[in-house]
Formats: sequence, structure tokens, C-alpha cells
Amino acid sequence: MNATNSNPHTQLQQVTADPVLTLELADLALAMAVQHAAVTSLWNPIVISQPLNALSRSASPLPTKVALMHLPHVDLDTATKLNNVDLLKFMLAWSKKPGGRPANYSHPMLLGMRASALAALDWWLDQSGLCFQRDLRGVLEACTLGRLNVLEWWKGRSFVGYHSRLENGKVPEVTVVISAATRAGRLDVLDWLWKHLPDAQAAFKQACQEESAIMEAVAQSRHDVAVTVAEWWLEKCRTESLGPMPSLAPVLLHALAKRCVALLEWCKSHRQVVEHYQAGRTTQRVYSAGQSALALAVVGNALDWIDSLGIVPTKGEYAIATETACAIGNTDALKWLQDKGWLVGSRFHLLCSVTQQSEHGFAIESRMLQTLQWIHDHAALDLDPEEEQYAVMMGDSVYRDLCTFGHVKVLDWLHSHGYQLDNGDWEHFFGEATNGQHLNVLEWLAAHTKASKKRLTEIATRLEWESHDLSIWKWWLARLGALDAFARIIVAPAFYLPHENPHCTLILQLWLDSGAVLDYAACINSASIAGNVAVLDWFLHVLGVPMEQFVSAFTGSVDVQAKFDRRRSSFSYTANVLLWWRSSIPQVHSLAHTTQLSKKHATGSNPIKAHILTSMLKFPRFPMLDARLLVGEENVAMFMYLCKDPAVCDALRKGPALKFALLWAKQRQQEHVIEWWTSQSGFEMPEGWEW
Repeated sequence: MNATNSNPHTQLQQVTADPVLTLELADLALAMAVQHAAVTSLWNPIVISQPLNALSRSASPLPTKVALMHLPHVDLDTATKLNNVDLLKFMLAWSKKPGGRPANYSHPMLLGMRASALAALDWWLDQSGLCFQRDLRGVLEACTLGRLNVLEWWKGRSFVGYHSRLENGKVPEVTVVISAATRAGRLDVLDWLWKHLPDAQAAFKQACQEESAIMEAVAQSRHDVAVTVAEWWLEKCRTESLGPMPSLAPVLLHALAKRCVALLEWCKSHRQVVEHYQAGRTTQRVYSAGQSALALAVVGNALDWIDSLGIVPTKGEYAIATETACAIGNTDALKWLQDKGWLVGSRFHLLCSVTQQSEHGFAIESRMLQTLQWIHDHAALDLDPEEEQYAVMMGDSVYRDLCTFGHVKVLDWLHSHGYQLDNGDWEHFFGEATNGQHLNVLEWLAAHTKASKKRLTEIATRLEWESHDLSIWKWWLARLGALDAFARIIVAPAFYLPHENPHCTLILQLWLDSGAVLDYAACINSASIAGNVAVLDWFLHVLGVPMEQFVSAFTGSVDVQAKFDRRRSSFSYTANVLLWWRSSIPQVHSLAHTTQLSKKHATGSNPIKAHILTSMLKFPRFPMLDARLLVGEENVAMFMYLCKDPAVCDALRKGPALKFALLWAKQRQQEHVIEWWTSQSGFEMPEGWEW
């Protein structure tokens, strides 16, 4: 007789013990959890990544793949910035498998250096086998930020990207790199470059002799190190054969503009600084405040240094300095100029200078009011009777910036002192106030122009309106109702850009509450182009827009405002939007087989999005793209993806696109693009082609 366990407690434990979850089942369960997290969180990256912490990526790769399919923005660039070599290896290996998500990347050298991701950079150079740009942009940022560890890595990698850029013994970017270290006041970096950079003396001489660029960089360095940086360069110029001494005038001008006392003292003790400035004025006329020591002293409240340094302004600088003092609201400077006999301009012209934005910014409203009053009390009118009559009617040149920046108190001051708004010029000021989101200015304009509803309607119809402020919409809708002009704004993709209009649903609800109707298909299409998943979900689940409107949006033609084309490179749906369509609109799977893959679905720059279209949404084929466009974007990753399609490869071989693309890449010095075409594409190069 077989022995049996007759203990009832033990038997109960055996019956109720949890079944063992195999690794395969755990892998599948986690993948489903990732899928659910993506859809319910509207593709929140943090929520999507949480289930991945349960198992290691090597033991359970499926959840990672599912997560990456729902995180199209996570690519080789992302892993590089995170210095995550394991993720780099995982994504690249996956991209080489049938049905795997393609690799996408842009500028790994720049991104890796920017993040000090040295392990990732080593992987790119030693293991990736991918073609990418080896330039000096990352070195420039390392010099600016003083990242000597990155520079040491660069030296250890034989100054990758430096020798390949030599042209006639010169590296085009090297002056930018040296200037960046100078501008940042990084003496440690300058010393490092001087000691380690190949042929450093020639490089520094090149930087030193490019007009006055290097001294402008010296002038812009931090105040606490500006003198030390200036001395460093002065010493190098004297002792290291860097050629003729560059002009020191930029140092003087910047010191005055910033009232950098230490640097001004240095200028005073080195007489050649002022001499260089005075000599420059004899060969080049001063046209702007940025070239005038007097005007920059006004900006920096450093007029006392004009006499101290022995600077003698030209008469041409008087007007520039006066206008500058008015524009920034510096009444002390106006008094100083008046005492010197250097105040230039009639009262009307000075008032105009106060109310217009200058290259040095705009005075705050309280200072503007003080300046206006000072000019009114102290400046002579200096106009004949006809000009005086004209000056009372102030038009576009005065009111434009005031309406743009919302200076209502200044508008009140001008009006109370007899300066009336020109009846022929005021209509477009409503547009300035609207786009500036200044409700108080709209109220002021409506009160002082006595604009009728008919006139306001005419104005609204012609407005170039891009305001997304709820109070502005309320103001216009309360006065005019739901005009067609307003409807055109709501159906434009620019209205749905998430970062520029985070409250667009509130405006849409306001529109509906006013009794107006929405072209839902057009709005859904535009929200998809703008990449606004939250609004799409709002249309579907809050408003309950009928499904046929979504179908119409997905299958219909693109109809968007031309101005949106200036703000985005294409009218295509974004990758996260395509994922939303896949999970939220069941009909999209059948639509993909019957809908032509149009430019609103496709993109010319992202292979991951192309993969979503063809493998997840099941569009039959990604369309042929302009090879020259991809060369312009340095988009090797997209070339790699497209050339997996035999039909695309055949079209490239037979058509003129290959030769044009190669020639353009050659003209643009894109070595990595040429490298891919010649060594990895598998194409036979056109006859007579040479790099």
C-alpha cells in the first residue's frame, strides 16, 4: 500500500497553493499590462514604463518591445542622452529582426557630448556600425559648459571629427569652439585647448584674425572673469605670434553697455582700447546704438565714464543716444544729454521714440510715463504750425507697440495730453491687442474709437488672429457672435498645438455654448496634425462626436490654413496620434486597407512612425519620398528603413533621385550620408561619381 499524507492541513496547503507563473506567461501578462497602461493613460511615458520594473529586459523582452511601440519618441537618441548602452543594443538588435521597430537617430555625437554620455559615445563609435555625423557641435557645448571630462574623452578618441573637417589647414568650426570657451569665461578650457588641440597655435591665430569676433567674445564673458579673460588673450597676442592685434573696441562697448566697472577700469589702464574705438569710427560710420559708445553708456548708466575714458562722441551719435534714452526710459540720461547740449529732436519725435520698442528692449510702463512727462515738460516743440497740427494725430508708429505690449496707462497719457489716435490707422491695433492677449487694450480701443458692430465685424474678418486666450475669445464672441472668421481659426491645426494652446477645449466649449456649430471632422483632423491626443479623446468621450465624423477626418483630404505650414514641417499626423487612432477608433483597421496613404498620414523623417503605419495600422505600403529632402535632413535612419522595401530600392536605382541625393550630400559636406550610400546601401554608385 502506498504511503499517503493523511494530514488535512498539509492537504489544504497543497490544494490552495498558487500555481507557478512561468516566465512566458509573466512576459505576456506584463505586455498586456503595458498595452493597457498606454491606452488608459493617453500614452503617459511614466505610466507606460512602470510595469517594466517587474522583470529584467533580457529575461522578458516582450513588454519592452510593446512599451517602445507605444513610446515612438523613445529612440536611439533618447538612449544616448540617458547613457543607456543596454537600451541602445536592445533597440538596434530588434531593428534588424523581421517586423522589428526600425532604428531612428539624428546626431548622436552632439547629444552624447551634451549629456556627458561617454559610454554611449563609445558604443556609437565602436559597436553600432551606423553612419552618423562626426562634427564639432558637441565639442562647442562642452567648451561652453567647461566639461573637461568630455574634452578628455574627445582627445582619447583622437579628436574625432576634427581632422576630417580640415580644409586648407583650417577647421571651419574651430573659431566657434574657441570663441565659445572665451564667451563663457572658461579659462580652464582655453588652457586645455591651447595645450591639447592639434596645431593649436594655428587654430588660435585663425580665431584671433577673424575681424573682431574674438574680442566680442572676450567682452561678453562673465563680469567676474572678464578682465582675466581679456588679459589672457592680450598676453597670447603679444607673445605667441597670433598675428596683428585684433581691435579691442568691442571690449569697450560691452563694458559700457553692462557698466562692468572692473572691465572699464581695465580699458582705462590700456589706452589702446579707446584708440581702437576712435580709429574704427574714422573708417566706419556709426549707424546704430550697438556701435556707439555714447548710446551704450546710456543703456548701461555709464555716462560718467564717457569723460573719464576721454571718449569724444561724434555729432551723429547725439541723435542715436537721445533715441536710446527715450526708448529705455532713462530720464537721467536725457538730463545729462541736455546739459551737454547733445539732446537732439523735437518733442514729438522724442515722444515717438518713447513709445516704440528699440533694439535694447522696451521700458516698463511706469518708466515710460515718467519719460513722457519729462519730455513734455523739457523738450521744445520745434515744429512749424503745419507740422504741429500733424503731430497731434499720432498714428501707426506710436500706437503699434503700445497695443502689442498692453500699455494702457501710456495710451491714457497720450490721449489726455492731446495726442489723438489717427482715425485712418487704428483698425489693425485690434489685431495687435488680440494677439498680445491684452483685454484691457481691446476695451480701451473700443471706448476711444467708437467702433460700431459693423466696423468690428469688418476688422475681425481681416484679423490675422492667433490668440488662444479664453478672455479674448469671450470679448469677441460677446460682441459679434460666432463669425466665419472665428470658425476658420478653430479648424486650423495651430489652434490645437498643445504647448501653445493648452486650454483649447475651454474655447471650444465656449464656442458651442454660444450656439455655434463645429465642423467636427475638420477639427479632429487638425487636432491630429497638431498631435493633441487629449483633445481627440475629449471629442470622443466628452462631446460624444459621432464615429462617422472621425472616419471622415481620417479618410478626407487635408484642408488647413497655409500659415500653419510655417510652423510645422508637414501636415502629417504625429506618431502618438496614430497610436490613439489605432486603439480608440476600431474602424481605422479596415480604413487602412481602403484609404490612400496621404501626406497627412505619412512623414518623410521618422521611420518609427512609418513602421506604425505599415505594421500596426496595416497600410499596404509607405510612399516613395524625395531622396533630396532626406539628404537635407541628414536622415540616414529613414534611408535605412525605406531601402528595406525592394520597390523603393528599385525606384531609387532607376530614377535620378540617387544622383541628385549624392550630389546634394556632397555639396553639404555630409560625410555620413555619403558613407551610407557608398558602403551600406548596397547600391551601385552612378558612373563618374567621386566623393
